[in-house]
Order: sequence, then C-alpha cells, then structure tokens
Amino acid sequence: MTLPSIDKMENDGDIEGLNFSLKNSDVNVRRDATLALSHLAEKGVHDRSSIEHLNIALKDPDEEVREQAGFALTDLARMDVYDRSSIEPLNATLEDPDELVRRSAASALGALADKGICDRSSIELLNFSLKNSDEGNICCQAVFALGSLAEKGVYDKSSIDLLNTAVNESDGWVPELAADALEKMKPHIEEERKGASKDKKKPESGLEKEEEKK
Repeated sequence: MTLPSIDKMENDGDIEGLNFSLKNSDVNVRRDATLALSHLAEKGVHDRSSIEHLNIALKDPDEEVREQAGFALTDLARMDVYDRSSIEPLNATLEDPDELVRRSAASALGALADKGICDRSSIELLNFSLKNSDEGNICCQAVFALGSLAEKGVYDKSSIDLLNTAVNESDGWVPELAADALEKMKPHIEEERKGASKDKKKPESGLEKEEEKK
C-alpha cells in the first residue's frame, strides 16, 4: 500500500489530508501528520477541523503522536484556533505515563487558558504534575498553565504551597514562572477575603433573628 506523502500535504497546506492521515495505520505517518499540523499552524495555515482529530490523537497508542498532538493544539490555540472540547482530553493526558506527553498537555492547557478557555478541573492535575515531576520542562509548563488560569480568575489555594516550593527549590525558569503565578492569584484571593469579611460583618435580618428565637 502506498503511504501518503506528508511532506507534499504540508507544502500544499492540505489540512484535510493531514487530518485524515492522523487515522493512518502507519505510526510514522501519524507522527509526521501531527508535526506537519504544528508547522502549518505556526505559519498561519490552519483550520478548526483539526481540533477534533487532534483531541482523538491524544489517545493514540504511540507516545510521540500523543505528545505532538498536544503541541499541535498549543500552536493552534496561539493562532486563535481552539475549542473547549480539548480541555477534557488534555486533562486526561496530564495523567499519561509518558512525561513528555504530560508536558505537551500542560502546554496546551496553558495556551487555552491564555485565550480564556479554562476549567477548574485542570488545577488538581496540574498540581500533581508540578509536585511529582523532576523534569524542568514539565514543571515550567504546569506552572505557566496555573498562572494563565489564575490570571483568568480560575485558581485553587491548593496550588499556593506547591508554587512557593517551586519558587524556592526549583531551577531554570520555574521559580520566575511560579512567582508570576502567585502574583496573578493575589488579587483574586484578596477579593475572596474581602467578600468573606463582609459576610461575617453583615447584620442579621429581622427574619434571621426570629428564626434564632424559635
């Protein structure tokens, strides 16, 4: 059987052909197709139809295909091509046994959050990735994603200790990104505290007092 020419498809900007190639039985074709979709997205050649195919590719039996599918979704999001449907499969991919695959999923979630596409369900999994990885690249992506989520008001206090640890004990870009994520959380936490303080000081209504007497 003649294998499709991924190079030709990439040169021709054949998005439909590349999407179809993600289902090919030959693993090298699938690997090359995900990479080609990334290359084209970086050049501004893309189509929303790729998102569904890449979401499915996140479950591919080959770890390189899964990894590159995450990065392709990252590149598409940066070019304003994204969909909320990617969050669930990306969350699932954060539990992938391959660390490089988890890195690409964190990268894509960060890119989506930058565009306002985010969900609290990602936080616990990003926390886990940050806590349980010795790989600087995945820590960078997880911290960046937590910061992007926090900037949109999506955060959880469970991240604070992990980010403080990252500030003090990590190498490379991680401390700077962790400090930035904490700064992005501050105004939302302050608002939360003010709201809680107002609720405590709120005078009881007549009805509430009557209920207490009963």
